[in-house]
Amino acid sequence: MFLGALGSLVAAIGRAVGRRSLPRAGIVRIAGIDGEIEVLRDRWGIPHIYASSSHDLFFANGVVHAEDRLFQMEINRRAATGRLSEIFGALTYGVDRFIRHIGIHRVAREEIGLLDAESLSRLRAYVAGVNWVIESRPRPLEFLALRHRPDPWTEVDTLAWAKLMGWTLGTNWESELARVRLIEQVGPAAAADLEPIYPDWGWMSAGGDGKQHAVGSVNRSYDDLLAITGLSRIGGSNAWAVAARRSVSGGALLANDMHLAPSMPSPWYAIHLESHADCDEFRAAGASLPGVPGIIVGHNGSVAWGFTASLADVQDLYVQRPHPEDPRRFARGGGWEDARVVIEEIRVRGEPRWRREEVVLTSQGPIITPLIEGATVPLALQTSSLIPMATLSAGFRMLRARNVREFRESLRGWGMPSVGVVFADTAGSIGVQTTGAIPLRGRGDGSVPQPGWEADFAWKGMISFDELPGAVDPEEGFVATANNRPASLDYPYAIGTDWCDGYRIGRIVELLRERASHDLHSMRAIQLDVRSNAARDLLARSRRVLDGEEPLDPFERRVWRRMVAWSGDLDGASPEALVYQAYRVFLLRFLYGNMLGDLLDVYLGAAPHGGLHGTSFTWRLSSRLIRGMEDGDLPRRVGHRDLTWRDIVLICFGEAVSHLRVKHGDEIDTWSWGGERRLSFEHPVGRTMILRRLFSRGPVTVGGDVDTPNQVAGNSHSVGGPINWIPSFRFIVDLANLDRTMFMFTCGQSGQPASRHYDDLVAPWSRGDYLRLLWSRADVESHLARETRLIPSDEIWPPP
Repeated sequence: MFLGALGSLVAAIGRAVGRRSLPRAGIVRIAGIDGEIEVLRDRWGIPHIYASSSHDLFFANGVVHAEDRLFQMEINRRAATGRLSEIFGALTYGVDRFIRHIGIHRVAREEIGLLDAESLSRLRAYVAGVNWVIESRPRPLEFLALRHRPDPWTEVDTLAWAKLMGWTLGTNWESELARVRLIEQVGPAAAADLEPIYPDWGWMSAGGDGKQHAVGSVNRSYDDLLAITGLSRIGGSNAWAVAARRSVSGGALLANDMHLAPSMPSPWYAIHLESHADCDEFRAAGASLPGVPGIIVGHNGSVAWGFTASLADVQDLYVQRPHPEDPRRFARGGGWEDARVVIEEIRVRGEPRWRREEVVLTSQGPIITPLIEGATVPLALQTSSLIPMATLSAGFRMLRARNVREFRESLRGWGMPSVGVVFADTAGSIGVQTTGAIPLRGRGDGSVPQPGWEADFAWKGMISFDELPGAVDPEEGFVATANNRPASLDYPYAIGTDWCDGYRIGRIVELLRERASHDLHSMRAIQLDVRSNAARDLLARSRRVLDGEEPLDPFERRVWRRMVAWSGDLDGASPEALVYQAYRVFLLRFLYGNMLGDLLDVYLGAAPHGGLHGTSFTWRLSSRLIRGMEDGDLPRRVGHRDLTWRDIVLICFGEAVSHLRVKHGDEIDTWSWGGERRLSFEHPVGRTMILRRLFSRGPVTVGGDVDTPNQVAGNSHSVGGPINWIPSFRFIVDLANLDRTMFMFTCGQSGQPASRHYDDLVAPWSRGDYLRLLWSRADVESHLARETRLIPSDEIWPPP
């Protein structure tokens, strides 16, 4: 009670103090802008910015980002540049050390010189806007609580944060390490029953116990990074577009929902940007990323677009063979290569001296072995994310595209992350394109670490843009992507193995085919759909195995009959949805427990050290389990020599029901999937009981799982475990009427707890509500809540 009262008092004081740093209305004089800028905020706090030049537009873009999300931006740039320990001390040293070895900040510095003049000008204008807020506005509450004053924002900060965000959307190195452990424990042949992709290469073993410790230690730093920034290991997304000929309105339709980890504040920031200078007209609205200028997902009046993680494999681990007399030289083909050594100095708050890290850089990427306790075999991490590219320039070109053809061409310069892009234009055309720098491999498919000394395994460049999977105006009249394999099995290049299975994309396609024509309402219904075809298939296979038999126990039989009649909808209030989840987990644990032992949780998606963010295996467990039930010999191969599938179904269903009965009682109608696992939005500073009331929000009740279009999902190692990714931003547009564009994102527009827009979208998001993304000036003015005019002053900015 005392802690609750103290938390309430801290929250009240915090909100009172925090109001000083909220955005101001009225006239504000600013040096460094060319003309008057209007910032019109609607009732949800979303800024609609009107400027007379692109310089002023992106200056104001930086201003509103920093006014609403400065602490989030501060944390994210420090995460990307390895400087969190300057604020948090030794607590975050492992994160900084990890990032300094990977070297995102080093690549970001190189990318400045690759930007075209227009992109660099816009980036500098954005940076100037952020710095105006840092220099002239009161610091938000988190800075005061931590006694921290932010440094000036830089162009490198923006590029490094964008690269870190992209890097987390294209990772599979941790799954490679987990596969090594699986192969060492059960052998390549048995591992093929889990995922049939493993070659039998003897050099992969590096000593069982040491390797297990190694995987856990390197993942721990990465997991801490994801928890601090609110990012996720891939997560997922859905995107689809419907051609005009299949639309009720006669215009093309597009829907996108991007799946990331739940966090406070939201990773996304809604914004509307317009400039109308001669030869410099610019209009776009949608989701932006605080710290990065422009729009990530949205529309520009002519074209709408959405993103999903392509899950193409752009990361490979290479086992290194060092020279016997010089550990800084590594075997390459028939010779030796000299590595480059960089000294990284890390300042840790409270320590008198900076810590020094020696980073070894090879042609196959940085050596990450120093991050792995007890490791003796050098491993290098090669990823296209560490190749300098001008992705920001491609992003700006994308915003100017006037039709599907121009939009697809703008993607040529897109480097990272590799994404599946869906797009549509006002003429009714649609398209989908896998894009990004995806390596052209020689031998091997990147699923496990490769021998760095063998020339055949080296990257041979990147797959050309014209050979990447894509389509424009297909005959069926729609395109869709949901982190599934983007190409047929006869595609000539090895572009990945860590796809999600077909259940989520299959349900989306099923719903798109269900109607001859679609509208905004049917698009919304698909985004919010929680029917699990995986659940329906698993129960159908279970019934087939039992061949009419039912559980003997009367209570289990009563639950079984409810499951037989169940629709497969994973509503938050559904008892049957909870029973299905428990049955699925008990089946997986029982089936593979004997064979995998202490690796079982890792295989079921848990992080190797018990953290929140796990491996990619969890995305494919449903299809593996359901396919396995057609294989009568599988139980024997995984260690159940005396059991049939009938025995396993009855045992696991009984154990699942018994587990739920003990936990929730005999009243089945009081069981619920949403009650078993509640969703909370945690702030990096709000993880203690006293500060949680001020900074964090929730819990809320949600439905869905990893296999449903409305993907609210976690790992499969426990019933109702932590939720790792959610639809963080939903977007639906009818290009026949842009004023009817619908969207919703988590939490709220502001990152400041004193603002009413800090958490005003938590409840609407959890209910499945949508807002309108205002577009026409008249519509914006009719919903105006606050107006700010930025007027040029005679001062010099930035100050000399």
